[in-house]
Amino acid sequence: MRLLLSAGSPFARLVRIALLETGLDTLVTKQELTRTRLYSPDSYVLALNPFGPVPTLELDAGTILTESELILVYIDALNPGPKLLPRDGSDGWRTLAEMGQALGLLEGIVTWIRALVPPERQRAAAVISRESAVRRMRWRLRLLAVPMQRGLMRRRSFWARR
Repeated sequence: MRLLLSAGSPFARLVRIALLETGLDTLVTKQELTRTRLYSPDSYVLALNPFGPVPTLELDAGTILTESELILVYIDALNPGPKLLPRDGSDGWRTLAEMGQALGLLEGIVTWIRALVPPERQRAAAVISRESAVRRMRWRLRLLAVPMQRGLMRRRSFWARR
């Protein structure tokens, strides 16, 4: 397997942590891309993943997994030890719901960073406008605050070994 990643990607970090936690890290060749290389028109990520985000996992059989959530599920399926992601029960659904909210928040943060950091500074205004960033980010943070205030997020993280 080959994992294409960028050191600055929080989604790639999630996948790398899962690989380390499951002991599968040694089975994967990691290919790190600089931000400039990642977004260049001749990037080899685009040949595997036309949308261009990382992480992108190329399986030995040639299948390409392009979303961090999908890659996490795949890693967990290969994992011979305790599962990282819950499989059933209401507590499991709550954990997955919290994970979805956290990934949504990360997506908003990544959108801001891409818009505000060169090399494509001229796109910043359009991206920020499209995302309604300030309002949306505050709304997302309030969404996460409600379960925390109610004590619903006190359980162990979905990364904690069971």
